[in-house]
Amino acid sequence: MPACLLSASLCMPRVQVAIEPWSAGSGIPEAKCVLNGINITQILSPRTVLCKVVGVIFALASGLPVGKEGPMIHAGAAIGANVAIGPRCIKFLSEFRNDRDKRDFAAMGTAAGVASAFRTPIGGVLFAIEEGASYWNSELTWRAFTAACVAIVTVYLLRSRGLSLLTDPLDSHDMFIFGQFSSATDTDFYFWELIIFTAMGVLGGLMGVCFIAANKQLNVWRRARLGSSRVLRLAELVCLVTLVSVVAWFLPLAAGRCRPVPTHVEGWSESGVRVLNSLVRHNCPAGHYNELASLFLVEPDQAIKALFHLGNGTLSWHAPALFFVAYFALECLTPGAWVCSGVFIPTLLSGAALGRCTGQLLGRNPRTYSIMGAGSLLGGVMRMLISLTVIITEASGWVLFVLPLMVVFLAARSAGNHFNDGMNDTQILARRIPFLQHQPPESIRQQNVRVHQIMTQEVKCLQPVETVERVYRTLRSCDHNCFPVIDGESRPFRRRYTLRSVLLGTILRKTLLVLLARRRFAPPSADDASMPRPLPVLAWGDLEGRYPKYPRMEHLDLSEEDGRCLIDLAAYVQVGPHSMNEHASAHRAYEMFRTLGLRHLTVVNHFNEVVGIISRENLLPCNLQQPKPKVGSPLPRRRWRASGGGGSSGGGGGDGASSPQKRSSRRRERSIEKMLQRATGMHKGA
Repeated sequence: MPACLLSASLCMPRVQVAIEPWSAGSGIPEAKCVLNGINITQILSPRTVLCKVVGVIFALASGLPVGKEGPMIHAGAAIGANVAIGPRCIKFLSEFRNDRDKRDFAAMGTAAGVASAFRTPIGGVLFAIEEGASYWNSELTWRAFTAACVAIVTVYLLRSRGLSLLTDPLDSHDMFIFGQFSSATDTDFYFWELIIFTAMGVLGGLMGVCFIAANKQLNVWRRARLGSSRVLRLAELVCLVTLVSVVAWFLPLAAGRCRPVPTHVEGWSESGVRVLNSLVRHNCPAGHYNELASLFLVEPDQAIKALFHLGNGTLSWHAPALFFVAYFALECLTPGAWVCSGVFIPTLLSGAALGRCTGQLLGRNPRTYSIMGAGSLLGGVMRMLISLTVIITEASGWVLFVLPLMVVFLAARSAGNHFNDGMNDTQILARRIPFLQHQPPESIRQQNVRVHQIMTQEVKCLQPVETVERVYRTLRSCDHNCFPVIDGESRPFRRRYTLRSVLLGTILRKTLLVLLARRRFAPPSADDASMPRPLPVLAWGDLEGRYPKYPRMEHLDLSEEDGRCLIDLAAYVQVGPHSMNEHASAHRAYEMFRTLGLRHLTVVNHFNEVVGIISRENLLPCNLQQPKPKVGSPLPRRRWRASGGGGSSGGGGGDGASSPQKRSSRRRERSIEKMLQRATGMHKGA
């Protein structure tokens, strides 16, 4: 056994690190970021899915305190996203080849992943709603429901090989992953015990706080000491697997008690009777089993069933207490290592051991308290309410758990959120991924933070007609995804701002790359040297046909003569983009990003001139809590030159301010109208 464990620990990091580093970890934070609108292509690539599946197989074989549920959810989201992209030969999938539908298919895959992992289709849909998707609608609800239904049917067919389903009814062992509680004697509790369940929820929340804080500090140490060195990461993993193997094998020898296998099982549920077949003898005589070995040396699913269904007298309170201390400590060391490691099942197992120990010490039903203990610790780590309640209820097949589980999860979440964020949110913040929570930090509302205090003031703008050389240099000098299109040259302004000309629209980086790759540029026209020769306009299918693999800068083959050519962007500009005034509230900008799924927002002044741009990075808590300039400082006073009989800078300041504003508005209208007319002419010519 040690040789197998060591070989598995050596293979896992090589599969993950050498091929795809994004395959390490749980995968739920990454899937959550994708559903939040963040575009990280490596997370959903087929290579990542393959590494995730292979990695979790080795991880489970090594005996580490990890679960397969997180990687399965990640794999489901990745499979759903790749179905949306689909092969180009399948024509009906072409309408889904865009970011919005790709995100929706990832949400459907997430629901299917949860459904297949826990055999809980309703819980899978609720998980995608509560924890994953930021933009939800009724159409996506029935799509996710359909995906979860197809996933659970497929699981039943694979488990029964499609044969027994035609003649035999479904077995509870196939339907309920945690086993079925068949009678009220398995789960009886009194109403006054809700007070005890609330206390267990608070305790689970506080233990979740300690678990997240300890793992966070451990990961900081890993980044500082181990870095990205494969040798050191491999050495860490070998030490971790060795430690788990030593504890799991020698602790039952040293502290495990031998008990005779129960023969009187009257009143036990069918799941409890089946658990007797998985009891481990270890060093005990024939007809006996070792209590600790029956928890350490079996699959985590079987250990959970043993804690949930074994009757009174089968486990002393010492066994689950000692198992909880050792297993929970090992579980704290695993997240952050270069291994596919879900925390869902290990947390359930640790909480179930703590709950069963509590129930036996109080002289109450150990089965019920085992369920509540599992829910309390899981709620303290994950901080979810609705989906976890439904998942555990569906996975156990007993609806009487709904009320106490609601109380437990609510108490655990309330206690834990008072100190830190949940496990998934903490990992997202540690990686500095621009994830937007449901609500912005309260400090931006209390301090009255404005948009101009958090925006990026250095904006790279383009004009409707540009030279190929300038477009190429702009793309080469930055990795921005969106460029405002303005009317006129940029002009510096005194003091803090650099005011640019009127905003006409925006154009995306991928569009510019496609135009350069397809050589949609020409020498200046003979009639007008400021305009290129007329060219056919690219159709939508030509622009988006290669989604998501657009041309790259290194793929462009442009000569010096090409750089002097002109490119007309009028037909490809998004007129009327989302924009916001510089004096608007940062809270409002946050809500626009969150509800509309924006990735960038152009900031303009009162004259619709571009003064900045906001991206998701500008809305991170670290940037919102330290706005610039100082909160409450007055804006620099602007002075406008009056032309003709316009207002002056003296007593007629009000008229002087309104005149440039009217002129700018009229100028913008004329520019947009002119650009649209030119774009219409280009389409007609095509």
